Amino acid sequence: MFTYRTKLVAGFAALFLVLLIANTVDHFYISKLYRPLNEIEEACQKRHYTSNLLLTLKDVLTSHNDYLITGNPVEKENIMNLMEQIDNMLKIIAKTTLKYEEQALLKIAQPKFEEIKHLAEEIFAIENPIGNKTGSELMKRMDTSAYVLKKYLERTNEIHHEKTISAINNTKSLYKLESKIYWISVLFSVVFATVIGLFIYHAGNELQRRTKQIESAKQEWERTFDAVKDFVTIHDKDFNIIRVNKATAERFNTTPEALIGKKCYEVFHCTSEPTSMCPHKKTIETGEPSVAELDDPYLGGIFYTLSYPLINESGEVYGSVHIMRDVTEQKKADQKVKDEAEINKAVLTVAKFISSTMDVETITQNVVQITPSLVKCDRCVMLLWDDKQNVLLPMAYHGLEANLVPVFKALRIKPGEIKAVDEIKKQKTTMVIEDPINSPLLPSELVNTFKIGPNIMTPIISRGEVMGMLIIDYIKEHCTLGPRQIAIVEGIAAQTGIALENARLYRESMDRMMELEHHVQTIQALHDIDISILSTVNRDEILETSVQMIRRIIPCDRITVVTVDKEAKCFKYVAGFGIEFPKGLIVPFEDTNATEVLRTGRPISRPNFFFEKNLLPLDRKFMEQGFRSDIRIPIKVKEEIVALLNIGSYRIAAYTPEHLSTAEKLATQFGVALEHARLFQDLQDLLINTVKTLATTIDAKSPWTRGHSERVTKLAINIGRKMELTQKEIDDLQFAGLLHDIGKIGTSEHIIDKPGKLTDEEFAIVKEHPSKGAEIIKPIKQFENVIQGVLQHHERIDGMGYPNGLKNGGIHILGKILALADAYDAMTSERPYRKGLGWDKTIAEIKRCAGTQFDPTVVDAFLSTMEKGLPA
Repeated sequence: MFTYRTKLVAGFAALFLVLLIANTVDHFYISKLYRPLNEIEEACQKRHYTSNLLLTLKDVLTSHNDYLITGNPVEKENIMNLMEQIDNMLKIIAKTTLKYEEQALLKIAQPKFEEIKHLAEEIFAIENPIGNKTGSELMKRMDTSAYVLKKYLERTNEIHHEKTISAINNTKSLYKLESKIYWISVLFSVVFATVIGLFIYHAGNELQRRTKQIESAKQEWERTFDAVKDFVTIHDKDFNIIRVNKATAERFNTTPEALIGKKCYEVFHCTSEPTSMCPHKKTIETGEPSVAELDDPYLGGIFYTLSYPLINESGEVYGSVHIMRDVTEQKKADQKVKDEAEINKAVLTVAKFISSTMDVETITQNVVQITPSLVKCDRCVMLLWDDKQNVLLPMAYHGLEANLVPVFKALRIKPGEIKAVDEIKKQKTTMVIEDPINSPLLPSELVNTFKIGPNIMTPIISRGEVMGMLIIDYIKEHCTLGPRQIAIVEGIAAQTGIALENARLYRESMDRMMELEHHVQTIQALHDIDISILSTVNRDEILETSVQMIRRIIPCDRITVVTVDKEAKCFKYVAGFGIEFPKGLIVPFEDTNATEVLRTGRPISRPNFFFEKNLLPLDRKFMEQGFRSDIRIPIKVKEEIVALLNIGSYRIAAYTPEHLSTAEKLATQFGVALEHARLFQDLQDLLINTVKTLATTIDAKSPWTRGHSERVTKLAINIGRKMELTQKEIDDLQFAGLLHDIGKIGTSEHIIDKPGKLTDEEFAIVKEHPSKGAEIIKPIKQFENVIQGVLQHHERIDGMGYPNGLKNGGIHILGKILALADAYDAMTSERPYRKGLGWDKTIAEIKRCAGTQFDPTVVDAFLSTMEKGLPA
């Protein structure tokens, strides 16, 4: 902790540092001050040299004048010495630092001095200089040079003087500046030292305050660390304990210091190495937090363990914080809550199942399947009261051994047989029997047979009356039957009673609704059958349509309609479904029990084939196919049985009297429909026979055309069926084939039987017969398509036919078929003008004309119906 003395020392240290910096700056400027002083000294020295040089030069000139005047030879030696001094001075000055201007002056002065020196030597060479003209001239020249040299030296001396003055001025300025810098540095040092001192002082106070906070926080953390009731430890990478809280130490009856340094797995698990589930190990390996739940027998409980990594500045894991929480009691509580939740869920499941269905068997089975999981019992059974038999009957079971199931299903508990049952029905309360063997309420025979253990017997009540019982028992191990089990069983029984009552009400309402719906469907089916009868006159189509309608109102797995042939003494299967026999099957009277209907003239209902005696082959076959009940109803026309309606089911007693009544109504309608179809067929046969007679009359006009119309009709029908024409189209094709040459009725036999080639006028007459034929049958409304076949049977698809020259798209399908059938019969028959072509040539010709005269599709159908020379 920093004291005030420490703060003061730190302040003086800061001040010393500031002063040191200020002196360093001052020293820098003082050193800069020395530089101008050197310049002054150098300038003064140069000026001294220059001044001496001028004086010496003056002495030289004076000596020369004396010499020329007096002729004193002694002066010559002095002058030469002076000249040597001048030369040395010039050399010294040349060696000093000179600026550009000084160097230029010196360069000019040097030659002048050399010239003066040379003149001096010439002067001193004159023996008698006095009055000597040469000497005087030399002297004048020497004076002139000396004057020039003097000017240069004086200018040099002036430069030295200016430089000296400038250096002095610079020195004064630097001194003033240095003085200012000094006082500024002193002031700055004082201020800075004061600021630094204050800062250090306040920083020391803040540091002292924060240090106290850290100490306080450390103490608070240690108290918090020790206040945690979980086991908190800090481990290094080698599983050594480096810190523990108080709870951990108390758990092992020691102090925290005693645990530090020990291996964590030795302390917590008493093992020689880390466990496989050790979270600390995983945290060290992965660098991630780790969680584990340990059921540790050494610690005696279940612990929820967390491990968090400790990471240094380099990102390396150097240990972990380890937290262990004792969750034993919490786990027990959680398990208890979980058990209760499962019970509630199961109860809700029971309610869901028994409320989502209205089937009694499903309800009872669901209850006995789910109840054991709620109360942990071994067996659960349910019995319901049958008011008609006045007995308690088994309905559902769970957990019964296989050998006891038949015994349980055979139970019929009557009033007075079991005291417990009588008591429950009387008191309408639950009965608990802890010791069934010694209980007087249960027969020992029943207890021994089913090995009944401690049990709960709860009444199932509906509309205030006991309608059954729900029974659970424990046989594998003894169990104390407490209030919880009783409450659960009673709740389930109550829900079951409600569900069974709802199922009863639902069943009654559904029975009424189904009865009403059955009546509506019956009426609708009878109406649809009436419409079907009026919409068609084909017997087989009427029967097949009606059979499919019957299954809408009468539940069945098979329906058959057989016609009766009393002369041949057999039945013929003509319509129906659900059996393995083909349509058209003939069954002799002696092979079926259905002849009983013919004998009595009344419907027969057989609820169960197993109780029928003397079953004949066909009826035995039905039973082998799985049928168990049926009804047989006669179909009458004018009080004569012409057919039988047989409705069968795989279920026993599948048909009620109401079903039988509905079937009789349907059979009556079938009789009307069959009579209607028979009458229409008679009219149809009459019409066809009339047309055939007319066609025969036409063909009989010539021996060459006898039978032609019938042959053409037969071949055309075969082609039409191959092309999958409808029955209506086949009927129209039959009439068109028979009547296609009716227009020849007015054609002369002379033309028809002419052995040679017809003239153009005769052929024109022949080409009129399609139009004449169409005009003849035009008044008959039902022959609209027949007219097209008669009119177009000589048209060609390339447009080269007659009477209208129609092309492919404009020719009716009946015309295309009749054109080929007529051509085939004409080519293969004898004619008065030629012989038949024969089968091979005829087929070849037809193939050749496919696409021009004949439709290729019709040709393909024709070829597929032909055998060698004959229609198929």
